[in-house]
Amino acid sequence: MGDRLRPVRSQALDVLRGLAILGMMLSGVVPWDGLPEWMYHRQEPPPSHEYQAQLSGITWVDMVFPLFLFCMGVAIPLAEGGREIPLSQRISKWAQRGGLLVVFAIFNQHTRPYTLGASPTNLQWGVALVAFGLTILMFGKFNGRLVVGLKVIGWVGAVALL
Repeated sequence: MGDRLRPVRSQALDVLRGLAILGMMLSGVVPWDGLPEWMYHRQEPPPSHEYQAQLSGITWVDMVFPLFLFCMGVAIPLAEGGREIPLSQRISKWAQRGGLLVVFAIFNQHTRPYTLGASPTNLQWGVALVAFGLTILMFGKFNGRLVVGLKVIGWVGAVALL
């Protein structure tokens, strides 16, 4: 009976959501020069990156956020299904997750190479890579006894970096 009340977990959905988040993070740090057109928004092709409404089509950069929204739309009913949880607990859980998403967004935006400088140096790219690693430590799910230590390292490192 206890298993029936546990939320359904889809590993494929978790992987797809993780790939969408990784894609969103990577799409924000694509260099402005030297890459093929499919690495940028379709309507903002290189070399000028000016918006061109007459261009049709999409690239992977255009798809990562809708993919994330799709994953979240599927995951929320699966996580909530089959359980009787008081509304106050649901609101508390939603607020906690929403707060973590806000922290993720603020940290991610403040540690992007092009936020650190208009023409990022190797040091600024390195800081962005360190921030990416800290993000994995902060929000990743780990098994074993090192879980708390990895999370603490991630959060303390992020605060120190900011």
